[in-house]
Amino acid sequence: MVVVVRLKSGAYLQQFPKCEEADVICMDPPPFKLQAEVVQQLFGPPLPASIAVASTSHYGIPRASQDALHLIHLLWDGTVIVMPRYHRVEVGEDARGELAFPAYPDEVWWLPCGTNAMKTEMAFRSPRNRFAEPTDEFDEKPLASHADFFIAGRSSIRPRYGIRISDLTRFLEERRPSGADAFACRNE
Repeated sequence: MVVVVRLKSGAYLQQFPKCEEADVICMDPPPFKLQAEVVQQLFGPPLPASIAVASTSHYGIPRASQDALHLIHLLWDGTVIVMPRYHRVEVGEDARGELAFPAYPDEVWWLPCGTNAMKTEMAFRSPRNRFAEPTDEFDEKPLASHADFFIAGRSSIRPRYGIRISDLTRFLEERRPSGADAFACRNE
C-alpha cells in the first residue's frame, strides 16, 4: 500500500525480547506505533481514514509538525499495518496546489524503479521552507555531480524537480507492483 498521511501522534511499544538479553546491545529505541490520518491512498487495498502504523527507526518516533504530509509504503499481514523502516518521504504542494515530493538524483529507493521519469521542474509552495537546505549544511557531492537537480540561492539550496502524487498514482496503477521486491529501486 502507498498512501499520503498526516502523522498525528506516536507511542513506543515493548522493546524486542532479544534486546533484553545480557549479551546483546540494541542501538535503536523500541519499535513504535504512529497514529495517522489517511489524506490520499495511491495504491493497495482501501484503508480507513485513520490508521495505526508500527515501525522502527534508529532515531525513534518521527517528529513532524501537525500539518506535515508524508508519502509512506505500508505492509499489512491481516492484523498489523507496518511501515518498513524509513519508507517515508515528506510531501508538499507545488505552485498549482497539487501534492508532490522532491525528486533527487537517486530515486526514492523503496518505490519501484522508474519514478524519476515522472519528475518535472516545479516550485513548491509548501512546506514553508520549500524543501530548502541551508547552503552551509548541504553535502557538496550531489551538487557537484548533479547540479541540474538543484537551485542554489545565496543561503540555501532547494530541489529543482518534483514528482506529483497524481502522476505516481497513475504509475502504480499501470505497473501494479506486488511483492516485497517490487517496492525497491536500488541505485547502485
